[in-house]
Amino acid sequence: MKIAFAICLLVFFISCGDKNAEHKSSSDTLTEEQRHLPQNSLTGLTVADGLEAKMMSSEPVLRNPTNIDVDDRGRIWVTEAFNYRPFRNSTVTPEGDRIMILEDKDGDGIAETNKVF
Repeated sequence: MKIAFAICLLVFFISCGDKNAEHKSSSDTLTEEQRHLPQNSLTGLTVADGLEAKMMSSEPVLRNPTNIDVDDRGRIWVTEAFNYRPFRNSTVTPEGDRIMILEDKDGDGIAETNKVF
């Protein structure tokens, strides 16, 4: 059985929304397959008042992240393990693991560029 899941990086920004608004999750109404789609990855997340969560990147740009870091220029560095547990991982590649660099060039919280380090 192929296990697909959405990968998201969360970037938090100060929100101008109503701080007294209740958070209602729609994740309870989704099917198991729908829960694994990138566009639904934030539905079950509860965010503190004054903050907003956005998806910065998802599959297929990122496929099996194991670590995330941010450098002094605001770029997101993501290590990916493709060949870990090959009997369970459908993303095994002959090239091996990789490090991705994601960059939000216009400040909107979405990665416009991604490249392999």
